[in-house]
Amino acid sequence: MVEISLTSLPVGKTLARDLFDATGRLLLPRGTILQSSHVQRLLRLDYHTVYINERDGPAGGKSALPTAYITAVEGFRQVMEILLQEGEANRDQVEETVEQLYPHVLETNNILSCLRNLRSRDEYTYQHSVSVSVLAIKLGQTMKIPAADLKALGTAGLLHDIGKCRIPLNVLNKPGQLDDDEWKLINCHPVYGYDIVKKMHFDDPRVALSVRQHHEHLDGSGYPEGRTAGDIHFFARIVAVSDVFDALTSERFYRRRVPMIPAIKEVMASTTGHLDPEISCHLLKYILDVLPGEKVLLNTGELATVIRTFESEPSHPLVRIGERFIDLRMERKIRVMDLWA
Repeated sequence: MVEISLTSLPVGKTLARDLFDATGRLLLPRGTILQSSHVQRLLRLDYHTVYINERDGPAGGKSALPTAYITAVEGFRQVMEILLQEGEANRDQVEETVEQLYPHVLETNNILSCLRNLRSRDEYTYQHSVSVSVLAIKLGQTMKIPAADLKALGTAGLLHDIGKCRIPLNVLNKPGQLDDDEWKLINCHPVYGYDIVKKMHFDDPRVALSVRQHHEHLDGSGYPEGRTAGDIHFFARIVAVSDVFDALTSERFYRRRVPMIPAIKEVMASTTGHLDPEISCHLLKYILDVLPGEKVLLNTGELATVIRTFESEPSHPLVRIGERFIDLRMERKIRVMDLWA
């Protein structure tokens, strides 16, 4: 642990201590990957230094994904600013953003810890787009999709909600229930997105198609066209699963984030007519594959290390607390809630 000045802009560094405001309210928890918005906020609150992990970043054996993620968020912010100012998005910048992310997603075993630690409620719009791109690429990798196709899939994930730039902010950020007219506006964003992406002239038509179809449901109850299973492109189905899982596990102004295990259970419950069951099962299997060796939070408030997982019982693995091993399949009142940063 080392103390550094905030004026050195320690973006991408990992906080080694919790940070509190003058009233004792938690500002940023230990383990947060600092972003430029965090640094600026702390400076406004008259913080001058923070403690970070001494061996931080790839040189210390960590994944380079956090730095690539932050760069991608800033890159996508610029894409959206140009789109809002000029009416068209910059294809080259989108492709560059995916190019920067892509190799680090492939080489990072556990992307979930990275995505969780990088969350900021104030940055949801841009972070969600980048996170869906990351999840879609990783899901595609686990499903053995050819490497040449993964960049197109990641691009579709990044751009899936780009049509929301044409929806009024008071509708997008409304804390209460939307009325019928507001839902009609929301339901237009895949079509708006499709129009925007078509004008970007990607070589791969699956990018625009996935943007248009990512809210279609297998049973025909989705939008904008009410397509059924056979008429929804495979990439759009992957983006849909990634979108739902990331939205559930993200902090929003109007609701708290859903912990990882309840979130994947909700995704699996949506496979009856809504989400593709095969893709959802791949996401579940990926989560279970990366959990062994990770620290998790139990519903009892205790921290445990996962030793072994069971696909039929995702919230009841074999865990260790200190020197004690507990098979949560036998201890039904105890269950895993979330990864611990």
